[in-house]
Formats: sequence, C-alpha cells, structure tokens
Amino acid sequence: MTDYEQVFKEDEAACGEPFEEFVEFFRHATRKLTVLDLGSGQGRDSLVAGTHGHSVIGIDLSPTGVAQTNNAAKDRGLDVIAEVGDLRSFESKVKYDTVILDRIVHMLRSDVEKKRLIRTAQDATKSGGYTLIADTPSNMNLIDSNFSTGWETKLKKKNIRIYRGVGA
Repeated sequence: MTDYEQVFKEDEAACGEPFEEFVEFFRHATRKLTVLDLGSGQGRDSLVAGTHGHSVIGIDLSPTGVAQTNNAAKDRGLDVIAEVGDLRSFESKVKYDTVILDRIVHMLRSDVEKKRLIRTAQDATKSGGYTLIADTPSNMNLIDSNFSTGWETKLKKKNIRIYRGVGA
C-alpha cells in the first residue's frame, strides 16, 4: 500500500490535476455550496471548489496532505479547511450540498469498508445534493449498485460519476 504521507512530503502535487468534470461542476454551480471532500489528500478538489467560491471541509489521514491543503488555502484566501481523520471511522455531524470521493474508494481493502465509505458520503449529502465520485473502473459497479435507490445519475463516465440525491 502506498505511503501517502511520504509521497506528499516528496511532491506537493503528487496526485496530479483534478478531473475536468469536477472543475466544471464547481465552476457552473449557481450558488455557494458547502462541500465535504473525503480523502482530500493535498487538496486538489478542495482547492478547486474553494477557488470557485465554495466553502469546503477536507478530511484526510495524512497530516502532511492536510497541512499542504491548509497552507495553500490560506495563501489563496479560500474558505477551505482540512482536518486529519480516518475515513474508515469518520461520521459527519452535518450535511453538505456536495460530497467528494475522488480516487479513494479503491484504497479500502474490503467491499464492506468501501460500502461503509459510500454510505458515509451518502449520509453526509443533503437531500437534493450531489455526490461526486472518481475511482478505478473495477469499483464502478459496486459504487453504482449503492446509488441505485434514492439517487439519480447526472454524469456517468468510465471512472467518474455524479449522483444527485432525490430521496436521500
């Protein structure tokens, strides 16, 4: 398993650029959104959302990634805060307009852990809100099956989904 703490220390842009579909989602939002970025890493998606005027909380296991996110947000004057947390036990006390799971589901070892994280994201999404997911194509069937009731698929690509809660 990759030691992201070390990877983040060695490269401040280790995870690359955000997906254009996510950038466009935040760019074209018609109002300020509250966003929860689960597995935020170095803040790739958090910073994009913040750049487009949204209020973001990022959660990641890596203290280095969290510090890098917070430093970049402070330098840019963005409404973005990252916190250290373990997604395997994380529970949100509030609901958000948008929840992000970007290339994090595949890092969990079992389908039970993956389903729990998906449920955490769903539970944290307001009714009528959106869950944005990017992951390996091998996980998309599992992800889709967990968004089959109470959600509509707004975007479906090989490794990207955007779901809207309609009965969540």
